[in-house]
Amino acid sequence: MHLTATFEPWTIGDGTYPELSVGDRYRFAFEMQLSRGRVERSEAPLQLRGLGLGEYEACGIVLRRYGSSRNPIIVVDSGELRCYLVDPFHEAAALQEGQKALIKGTLSLDHYQWQENWRTFPDAPDLFYAMQVERIRRVTVPSRFVHRDERSSSSPTWVPPSEYATEDISDVQSMLGEPQVERFYILDLEGIPPSGTVPLAYLGEGA
Repeated sequence: MHLTATFEPWTIGDGTYPELSVGDRYRFAFEMQLSRGRVERSEAPLQLRGLGLGEYEACGIVLRRYGSSRNPIIVVDSGELRCYLVDPFHEAAALQEGQKALIKGTLSLDHYQWQENWRTFPDAPDLFYAMQVERIRRVTVPSRFVHRDERSSSSPTWVPPSEYATEDISDVQSMLGEPQVERFYILDLEGIPPSGTVPLAYLGEGA
C-alpha cells in the first residue's frame, strides 16, 4: 500500500512524533480532514483514490462512532485504508455505523486523537499500519499566510494544495534540525510487513 499524507511539525515540538527521515520505519495511524461539502451517502463500491499531495476521495463504510453526537470520532474503512475523520464543518456527524459515504479530504498522520484514546474506545478497530518513509517534501507556507510583528510571527500549520505553488515545495532527506514554523511536510509512505521490530511512531504517554 502506498499513501501520501501531510505532516505538521508542531507535533515534533510537543513530543507527539520524532523528526522523520527517509528510510524510517514506523507504525502510523491516519486521519482525514474533510473538505467542506464533500460528505454524502452512497452505495458505491469501497475505494480510495489519491488526488495528489495528500488529497483523497474515498467511498468508505462507517465502522465505529465514538464521542459526542455533534463532533464524533468516526472511523471509516475504504477497503484499502481505515482512518478516522476530522470534520470541522460537522457535515459527517449524521453518519451511522454500517452506512457508506463518499468523502473527500486531506490525509494526515493522526495528530493525537486515536493514538492517545483508542484503548478507551470499546471494540476499537486497528488503525495502525507499518510503513516506510519513501520521500519527504517540505512545503513552505506562502508569505500571504504569514503574519509578523516586532516580536513574533504566526502562520497556519498547513494549507491545501490549491493555496501553494510548485516553487513552494522542495525535497529533503530528513526533518532533523529543520525549523518547525512556516512550513509543513508531505510524506510518501510505503506499506511494509508488520512485525515486532516496527515501533509505534507516537512518542506520547501510553504508546
